[in-house]
Amino acid sequence: MSVNGKALELAGLRWLKGTRNCSLVCTEYNYEDVSGIKGSDRIEIEIKRTKSDLRKDKNKKYFGGIRKHLAMNEYHAPNYFYFLVPQFLKDETLKEAGKLNKKYGVLYLKDGYGYPEIARRGFRLNKNVLSDDKRNDMMQRLGWCYINMFEKSEQL
Repeated sequence: MSVNGKALELAGLRWLKGTRNCSLVCTEYNYEDVSGIKGSDRIEIEIKRTKSDLRKDKNKKYFGGIRKHLAMNEYHAPNYFYFLVPQFLKDETLKEAGKLNKKYGVLYLKDGYGYPEIARRGFRLNKNVLSDDKRNDMMQRLGWCYINMFEKSEQL
C-alpha cells in the first residue's frame, strides 16, 4: 500500500502550521521534505511512503537520509526531527526511529489525508538558535513555492 507523497507533504505542512504553530513552513528545503520555524527553533519532517523508502536511508552516512544530522554543523541541524508516514508504516517507523535516535518523533497519517497523529513525541536535538540567514533562505524558498503554485493554477 502506498500513499501519495503530496498528501503527506500537505499533512506535514498542516501539522507544523496548525498544531506546532510555526510562523513559516515550506517543502523541499535544503534536503528536507517539510520544514517549519517556530520562534528560534527549526522543525524538520522526513516523509517516508513505503517500507523500502524507510529502510533505504538507514545506511546512508550524510545528506538525504536519517543519519544526516550527524554530519550537519550547527547552522544546518534542526532542533526537532520527525518522521511522517502512512498509518501502515507506523509500527515499523517507531522501531527504526528508536534505533537511530531516541529523540526523533514519529507522525502518521490516518486514511491518507487530514492532520497527522503523533505516534511518538519528538524531543529537542540541540539548542541551536536559528540564524537570520537561515530564516531568509526559507522565506525565499517559500516565495518560489507560491510562484510555482500560481503558475500551475494559470495552466488549468
